[in-house]
Amino acid sequence: MDSDKSDLSAGLNAVNGEEAAPLEPTQLSVKGNAEKFASGLSDFFVELEVVADSVSDNTVLTADRRQFGDLEFVRTTVVDGSLVALRSPSLVASSSANVFFLGILIEGQMTFTQNQHTSTLTDSDLAILDSHAPYRIAVADKLDALWVRLPRHRIEGRLGLASEVLAQRIGGTEGVSGITAQMFLSCWQEADRVPHNEALRVSNTLLDLVALSLVPSSRKPSGRRNEFLRKIQNFIDTNLSNPELNLAGIAGSHGISVRYLGKIFEAEGVTPARWVLSRRLELSRQRLESPEYDEVNIGDIALTCGFNDVSTFNRAFKRQYGATPNSLRSARAANP
Repeated sequence: MDSDKSDLSAGLNAVNGEEAAPLEPTQLSVKGNAEKFASGLSDFFVELEVVADSVSDNTVLTADRRQFGDLEFVRTTVVDGSLVALRSPSLVASSSANVFFLGILIEGQMTFTQNQHTSTLTDSDLAILDSHAPYRIAVADKLDALWVRLPRHRIEGRLGLASEVLAQRIGGTEGVSGITAQMFLSCWQEADRVPHNEALRVSNTLLDLVALSLVPSSRKPSGRRNEFLRKIQNFIDTNLSNPELNLAGIAGSHGISVRYLGKIFEAEGVTPARWVLSRRLELSRQRLESPEYDEVNIGDIALTCGFNDVSTFNRAFKRQYGATPNSLRSARAANP
């Protein structure tokens, strides 16, 4: 991670005026004023209040925002000061924001509180917050963090019971969560050089990694059961285009009962049927976002992703993503 800090710190130099001039309104630098901190953070994230525990004229808050597909990255630093950012019940009630934020701590320390969970993050840790519920973020002395705005329709279906992972510390130094942290940092660094369509495709992988990282420890299967679950999920992904794929066939192919198949998927906080539907919808979304499928009509995409009925596909797609397949394709064409 040290090399990442070194490489990524160059991006913040632009905020401090050491490289290219800031591209408003994507960058922010505020000094020694809690009200301005609150205003700036609200512009970059969602409506927030800021309580200054220890802020002086030397306390500096910076933010640098970059777009990556339909994800938004914001890297923030706090130097020489301690503060608390609050998303109060009244702000939630008056806000139209309805997204998740993934926080990846690069350096320093911060404490998250949401949904009766409290966790303290140190270098490389990850955690997720829901803008649709009150939360509290406390920063001590200094902070260097990368935040990712995750559209609800893009991540909620992957998380299962999202409430179980809010404000939970996820160690980001090894395993899948380590890969997740490194991938997001790399994408932040390359955001300005990756074409929009390619970023959309990469973001699907990023979101899958987030979901794998954020499975609550109390629900994670271990050992052979974990390997078996991943084997079944790989089988499903390989056979998504088969409209005859069903729970009995999935269970039978692995020598288990449908009931036991359901118990294995409890670790994901989702039923096997819902998992299959979510993966089919995600595959169809990937194809709608890919220029390779621009000449393929939406009905054919639905059929090759395992849907028997286009109307059913359209309804499920809109329910999952808040947009019709046609409007999603049109939006992509308008933002090449």
